[in-house]
Amino acid sequence: MFTKEETNRCKGIAILMMLFHHLFNDYEEYAGYIVEYWPLTGDQTIHLGLLCKVCVTIFVFLSGYGIAAVYTAKFGKKEPDRGQMWKFTISRYWKLMAGYWFIFILALLFSWLGRTPVQAYGTDLKTAVVYFLIDFFGLSFAFHTPTLNPTWWYMSVALYIIFLMPFIMRLVKKTGSFLILAAGLSLLQLLEIQSVASTYVFGLLLGVFCFENDIFGRWMRLYEKKKGSFLVKSILLFLINVLLLKFRMNYNYYGIVDGLIAMTLCGFSMMVFSRIPLVNKGLEILGIHSANIFLIHNLLYSYYFLGFYYSFRYPAVILAVLTVTSLLVSAAIERIKSWIGYDKVMKETEKRISAVNFSIK
Repeated sequence: MFTKEETNRCKGIAILMMLFHHLFNDYEEYAGYIVEYWPLTGDQTIHLGLLCKVCVTIFVFLSGYGIAAVYTAKFGKKEPDRGQMWKFTISRYWKLMAGYWFIFILALLFSWLGRTPVQAYGTDLKTAVVYFLIDFFGLSFAFHTPTLNPTWWYMSVALYIIFLMPFIMRLVKKTGSFLILAAGLSLLQLLEIQSVASTYVFGLLLGVFCFENDIFGRWMRLYEKKKGSFLVKSILLFLINVLLLKFRMNYNYYGIVDGLIAMTLCGFSMMVFSRIPLVNKGLEILGIHSANIFLIHNLLYSYYFLGFYYSFRYPAVILAVLTVTSLLVSAAIERIKSWIGYDKVMKETEKRISAVNFSIK
């Protein structure tokens, strides 16, 4: 089973992929700036940037795996009542939104640097207020409304996951994870659902399936006593990833390919990256700060300091600079939250909201 440290390392990998994806998924992103692509070509860099969009599915996969683990640890095979379901859900919702709201407010305070509410929501006051409130609650993607930061679209997906997972887990405990995985995929095919959010359904259910069936543990134990087993399994995972990524360039059948990439990449991280000193710690730190980096990076490089980042010319250097600065800003944000007692206040508020449902039977 994944440990918390291993999960954070996978998040670290995913956040690096996300940064590269946003930096180099389109030439228009940095039009007017000189970029030296060596040893790749410009088109190869763009293709790699587009492939890195699989990072979203990695986060979804880890959410499915992680929530399934927490749910099982808390309830086991016992079916929770409505009060317990409410408390379980609101705890995850409040933790997600508490981090989002703090950075949302910071984005408003620093909007003069390059992304103002007027630019985001328009000049009509009534409409702007509605858009603002929808965005404040992380639902701009769900309602297809303007947002202060376009990369915050994932907030809507994260909220879907938080509110759906308790019900998914109840079904899983009753019928089994394989049946739910197959049913979810079959439903997408039968209804021919092709929305953006639907492409992450398989990755989410696959994460649950991997936890419920201890897929990673079984893989690690497979032929573990045989000489060369570790090397063979590591190479096999690497080759599978390469083949899947190559296939992904042209085809992603209902998110199945992305889901399999997420699973095998997480397995490879657990086997290989976790054993490399410094690399494992670096990825773990990035994973711990991944939520903040996701929320702030686009504002930093795309709206506030575009010229600064692309002035470094080389993709690897640009990525490194954005990673380090985003990490430093995230660390500063966490320090500020600690100084002003923000987390403490939000935890107390969460307890009070959770307690509201204790009267429901």
